Amino acid sequence: MGLRTFLTDAWSWLNYKPAMASTVDGRPHRALAPEVQASWLLNDAVRRLAAYKLLAAYDSNQAGELAALTGNEAATERREFGDPSMLVDTALAHLLGKAQQITVPGGEHAGDKKASPDVVAAAEMQQRLRYWAEAELLPLRMQAAEQCS
Repeated sequence: MGLRTFLTDAWSWLNYKPAMASTVDGRPHRALAPEVQASWLLNDAVRRLAAYKLLAAYDSNQAGELAALTGNEAATERREFGDPSMLVDTALAHLLGKAQQITVPGGEHAGDKKASPDVVAAAEMQQRLRYWAEAELLPLRMQAAEQCS
């Protein structure tokens, strides 16, 4: 039995998991991502896709079942406390706040008695952007984009 090959990439921080520990060819455990084990995929692409799957398993409290697939029979008895997706949703809620408001510099002064044409144009642009954001469901799109990041 020789030394394990050290692999350093963007997903190296997951190497402590047996599912992601590099094998001889640098690919993760076959049970982690059987659908991405095609020979035409590069090793770093396979590791990236497997890491996404591993992180999704943690997010949905399925990490114990995933560890059982890689040979850890005791993993099915492992209890997972809390809900990681709740932590992600809470962080997202704090990041985005209760409401988002589109503002155009100068648009808030359109109600002044002597508003310049630039201020009126800024207020009109602000109103059009707010209408667009409402029609395009911008808050939901922002949540979806931030959820992925």
